[in-house]
Amino acid sequence: MPTHGTLLTLYCLVIGTLLTGAAMTLLERHGRPRHGDPLLFWSAGYGLLASGCALAALRLTISVPRLPAASLAVAANTLILAGYLAVLLGIARLDRRRRLGFSSVVLGINTLAWLFWGLDHVAAMWAFGCGAQIALVCALAAFDISRNRNFGGMRSVPAVVTICSVHAAIYLARSTALPLLAPLLSPKQMGLVAVVTMYEGVVFSVALPTSLLLLLREESQGRLNTALLTDYLTGLGNRQRLCEALPGMVASADGRRVALLLFDLDRFKQINDRHGHAAGDLVLRCFAGTGSGVLGPDAVFVRLGGEEFVAILPVADITEAALTAETVLKRFAALPTIVAGLSIPATASAGVTLIDPDCRSPDEPLHLADNALYEAKERGRNRVVVAHPTPSAEASAISAETDLRPPPGPGKADLSGQGSTPTHLWRNLGQGSIVLRILS
Repeated sequence: MPTHGTLLTLYCLVIGTLLTGAAMTLLERHGRPRHGDPLLFWSAGYGLLASGCALAALRLTISVPRLPAASLAVAANTLILAGYLAVLLGIARLDRRRRLGFSSVVLGINTLAWLFWGLDHVAAMWAFGCGAQIALVCALAAFDISRNRNFGGMRSVPAVVTICSVHAAIYLARSTALPLLAPLLSPKQMGLVAVVTMYEGVVFSVALPTSLLLLLREESQGRLNTALLTDYLTGLGNRQRLCEALPGMVASADGRRVALLLFDLDRFKQINDRHGHAAGDLVLRCFAGTGSGVLGPDAVFVRLGGEEFVAILPVADITEAALTAETVLKRFAALPTIVAGLSIPATASAGVTLIDPDCRSPDEPLHLADNALYEAKERGRNRVVVAHPTPSAEASAISAETDLRPPPGPGKADLSGQGSTPTHLWRNLGQGSIVLRILS
């Protein structure tokens, strides 16, 4: 039969691990100011749990009249419950939620339970009555972690949820099933149940602080990785994001093509020189917002640097890619950029190409799109030029489907496709134009 010595040893283990977890969490707080409040709540919670367990262990070693013993049990239970609630408050703070009202209600119910029933049934209240509140708090902690939007897909989340859920299930069984089984169990068996519960408490006191710290570290690492792939000014991805996304998008195109759209703001240096860099930054953010709205969630839209932006997206053909780029340019040109009460006119040009299905690097399609973009600038800006690496049946179909026509005036391009002269096809778009350029 388990002795008081066994339970005391387990209590000491729990107290030691909780105090260690409190110290580790408090030290972690100094290096993570963003999570300062949750870490402080957790550290305080572990300290309260350790204090409650110390009083619970003291109950096993003293023999006093009924009232002092009951008072010791009430104090131990209140501290333990307050520790669990502090951990819950810290978890809620991770998602900017508050559980103060819930915590106050739980503590109030627990106090009333002791006053109206527990003081006359100390052993039963300690063994059975305290478990329901702890089970509820742990279940809510698991729920809050699982629905936290900041932790979506993180590997540490299932661990924290499992730890809290198992602990909740054990205490729920202790408060519901155990009272029904107690009359059927011998004192030896009841002692064994107490020891098993304490062993689980030892595991919980180690696993919960560790898993919560791992969760925060994983979240911080995820934020760092995102920052490494993000342009600070516009919030778009950067070139590294483009390089990482391109192979996956090409591989998952599922019979469609992947287009690369290269944008460059027209006369951006003049905007900076005339209106200042703050105005230039605003224009860049306006273009980023316009492009994101047009391209949609299926596209990967990044800022290469300066005034250059790139998008890759699945399309049916080059026509769809060109018309998408045209829509971006038209909406951007029509969008007023207001700085200090002045409207800053701004336009952009685009070079468009299709990415080869075997392509795994953006270098080649960027080179083609850059050549097309250069031609768009040469032709007067605020237009789209489409580049195709070789004359093909697809390119011929495009010219017919989109009603592309040669530019008017002297110096018309050779449409015959004979000789070494590149083929240029042109369509009037009002403010701008789409040009299909086949690089031979």
